[in-house]
Amino acid sequence: MDNHTVLDDSFTQNDTSKLPSANAGLRFLNYLIDTIVLYLVFFAGTIMLLSTRVISDSFLDSTMFSFSGIIVFFFYYLIFETISNGRTIGKYITRTRVIKENGEKPRFKDYFIRSVSRFIPFEQFSAFSKNAHMWHDGFASTRVVKING
Repeated sequence: MDNHTVLDDSFTQNDTSKLPSANAGLRFLNYLIDTIVLYLVFFAGTIMLLSTRVISDSFLDSTMFSFSGIIVFFFYYLIFETISNGRTIGKYITRTRVIKENGEKPRFKDYFIRSVSRFIPFEQFSAFSKNAHMWHDGFASTRVVKING
């Protein structure tokens, strides 16, 4: 892997300090869009499983229902960021992407650390820190940047 920073799928830049970090507003919009998508996927899946009798109505009252939501949340971020080069649906819409702090493309373990770190209580409020650098960014040595496309 080279040490170039990816701005979009067709442009690279060596100086990562010139990459604009996503501000708190964009980070919040990413979170809002991804949360809406997550709820839609989770509830559509639940309705589909209920209608095909794969799960029963009592499942909705169980701890397993909550646990399955956590699993969907975890894998949504892990899978999307891994296969989409640091992007989720929210990041596609806002034209942002995850990169390593040194400008390199994150590895699977970086996306895994980001996904696990999102479960820290009050982690979402870290978006209001300096440069909207959230805890899951800090633990994985990543940042979210604005890209061209």
